[in-house]
Amino acid sequence: MQYTNTCHFISRAAADRYFRQYGYADAAGQLAEGAIILGPPSLLPGQTISIIHDEGRYCICSPDPVMAAPPASLQAEIALLSLEDNRIVLPKTRLKQYTQIKHLIETSGGQYNARGYFAFDAGVDVAQVFDSLLAGKALNAKKTTQSFFTPEDLAHRIVGAVGSVEGKVVMEPSAGHGALADVAEAAGAKLILVENYRPNVLALQAKGYDVIEQDFLTVTPEQTGLVDVVVMNPPFSNGQDCAHVLAAYRFLKPGGVLSAITSVSWMHGKQKKQQAFLRFLQNLNAQIDDIDAGAFAESGTGVPTLHIVLSKPLDSEPVASKLVASESVKGAQFGFSF
Repeated sequence: MQYTNTCHFISRAAADRYFRQYGYADAAGQLAEGAIILGPPSLLPGQTISIIHDEGRYCICSPDPVMAAPPASLQAEIALLSLEDNRIVLPKTRLKQYTQIKHLIETSGGQYNARGYFAFDAGVDVAQVFDSLLAGKALNAKKTTQSFFTPEDLAHRIVGAVGSVEGKVVMEPSAGHGALADVAEAAGAKLILVENYRPNVLALQAKGYDVIEQDFLTVTPEQTGLVDVVVMNPPFSNGQDCAHVLAAYRFLKPGGVLSAITSVSWMHGKQKKQQAFLRFLQNLNAQIDDIDAGAFAESGTGVPTLHIVLSKPLDSEPVASKLVASESVKGAQFGFSF
């Protein structure tokens, strides 16, 4: 017999235990990225399943090569799918690797319908998803667009940190589905929302919001005017949170307040841009607090986060020029001068 370890775990608890021994808080990130799967794997004829008990992981037992049936090709079975009316339709043929195929499609944003197809949210480029599937890959829009939405209790904390917003102009950059905007609107704020991922834009418009459909880093204060408050949960990867916070600072009126969620990576980072961002916050006497571990678990990520609150000085215009003039918010360099 041949034995093959799999990426399938018997439970979330088992997966968490397994990844903690390698320094992770839990397995949330691996689950969100599709690197591991909960539940048993599909089997070929002649194969049996066992469990590696000290890991909680499934193992496949296969007959010796001379006795084993040739494995089905995942891509060959994916090629049996079809694209119809912005849906990915299953074939009439039974798919031996349906579990893996279903996981790829759901990771790409598809929702299974009992009539034999996967539907997608309005605005999703299903043809692009389908092309990725034909290459054997999931198109993880949540990961690509960093759409890890703010849980409701945390949204109240972020908005509440700026004080009363009644009658004030509040901006939410990279607004996602508007979790922060919803709280601010309920408190009487006037909103400016920016979002460039089409499915998120449509979701915001369905709530009745006007949306600037544009990459936030390309929006200027001349387009929107200055605002009283910025509340934000920006994308984190590759230092985007630093760039977005710095860009958002430019939109504040003197005396305005910014309340943001960021990653922790810049806090102790050795890169020049990370150290410069820390100096930027220190010079503004920003308040920096930890956010409870696992706060974003329901949103599909376990990345540790921080809560930053800062105010723009009343005499900030010269300071703002020094901070922003030599910095490219899209680039890797934060050329601050203090």
